[in-house]
Amino acid sequence: VYYVLKNNGIAVSRYSAAVYSQQSQWTKINNIGALKKGDLMFFRSPSSASISHMGIYIGDGQIIHASSGKRQIMIANVSGYFTDNFTLARRVY
Repeated sequence: VYYVLKNNGIAVSRYSAAVYSQQSQWTKINNIGALKKGDLMFFRSPSSASISHMGIYIGDGQIIHASSGKRQIMIANVSGYFTDNFTLARRVY
């Protein structure tokens, strides 16, 4: 996410997903149905009290994210894990 933001003219530091999720200058979105392309999505696992994962919504019900389990950048449908663990999104623009 840092790479994408930086290469699109948005000056940010390297942060954890939890810190990015708290950027109050970016519009907060609480409903998956309100997402637009480019929104940052944040997730919390059921066993955690803090944000543990993030990705970028790319439209058509899909997200691009770095999969720690598969150790690669992936595109996935926003269903299952992503729907169940969605916490909030932020609109950067």
